[in-house]
Amino acid sequence: MSESDGDHEYASGAEMHRFIIPKGCHWKDVRAVTTNVGSAIKGAFSQIEQANPQYLANIFGDTDWTNKERLSDAMLCQLIEHFSTKNLNIKNVPNDELGNAYEFLIKKFADDSGHTAAEFYTN
Repeated sequence: MSESDGDHEYASGAEMHRFIIPKGCHWKDVRAVTTNVGSAIKGAFSQIEQANPQYLANIFGDTDWTNKERLSDAMLCQLIEHFSTKNLNIKNVPNDELGNAYEFLIKKFADDSGHTAAEFYTN
């Protein structure tokens, strides 16, 4: 906003942002869904990847978000609500804490699925 002297239209242009988040794919949009939550997550991830192919192609993997036996709507809603209580930005989280959490989750998902974590890491 400081670069644009308060011009909201200029500041909201795609060239001013590192990633494009399509309409309906923001956290608040997914958070508002209470049924078929896995489909909403999967759809948002897919649209975000498609909007940012140079940076995010295939980054979200092929997790079966729609498998309600493993990821019920209630469980996903609780997870989303839990993360909604956290302010996870670089200013509020010590260096490498987000990276450590990411690596922990990769290992956890790998262990739970019977794979090795190496299969989940990307360069």
